[in-house]
Amino acid sequence: MREYKRRFRAAHPEKLAEEDRLYRETHRDVKNAVNRAYKARRRAAEGTHTAADIAVQLTRQHGRCFWCKEKVGKDYHVDHVIPLALGGSNGPENLVVSCPRCNQSKGAQHPADFAGVML
Repeated sequence: MREYKRRFRAAHPEKLAEEDRLYRETHRDVKNAVNRAYKARRRAAEGTHTAADIAVQLTRQHGRCFWCKEKVGKDYHVDHVIPLALGGSNGPENLVVSCPRCNQSKGAQHPADFAGVML
């Protein structure tokens, strides 16, 4: 069976690449949670979260950015309030939904420093 799978992968790389692309598109929230968990493990940050935790947070924030209160729609980022670089956890208690602009502007700043920039 292992040999059959190896030959199939070698003979159908385009088909497998397309299936992978479709999976990433339809399961973007799962893939993003996996990426955040990987980054947290690299920094030895405590806490874990799931895609369901993010969905709850999105509902709690009424689909709005935590920082600027604009509607985020499907194109949102998950932001660590206290960045992992500053010792923040990767648990749901430290996560908020933000618009891409705010999340990228904040970077690894402490929330108090970022709030000062927004004023």
